[in-house]
Amino acid sequence: VEEPIRADRPLRDWAAVSRAFTAPTAAGENIYGTAAFDAFRDLGGLRILQPDIAKWGGLSGARQVMETAGAANGKSAALWPHFMGSAVGQWASLVVSALAGPESRCEFDVNANPLRSELTAEPFAVRDGRIAWPDRAGLVPEPAGEALGRFRADRGD
Repeated sequence: VEEPIRADRPLRDWAAVSRAFTAPTAAGENIYGTAAFDAFRDLGGLRILQPDIAKWGGLSGARQVMETAGAANGKSAALWPHFMGSAVGQWASLVVSALAGPESRCEFDVNANPLRSELTAEPFAVRDGRIAWPDRAGLVPEPAGEALGRFRADRGD
């Protein structure tokens, strides 16, 4: 159950909501800081942590959450990155999900979004709920030059 209440509600409210569902509760796109993720997991009952690397912490922050969340530390939370934005951030979130392990999932917006679908030369290919991973080095594919020109914002300076 993803974000059944606002992230700014007290942790006791999150704990009550988490106990009310048989399905695991998930949140994170509006949680900031490793200590906050730890508190939401330990006191709020979250079982799926969804940091948004564009909003807080980047790849390093997601790694910190991943390192403190897992069974290796006696915890029982999974890391499923949240992301809604451009292709660069989506690819980076997919990398985090891949590093988190085979049980991780990565949120993927299904709305039309040219900044996600047209900004890189290799568009996302989703097949049977999976992304076809490019066979190349680097975090993200090369930018699509013609798309960069279309998305350019001239500010007159």
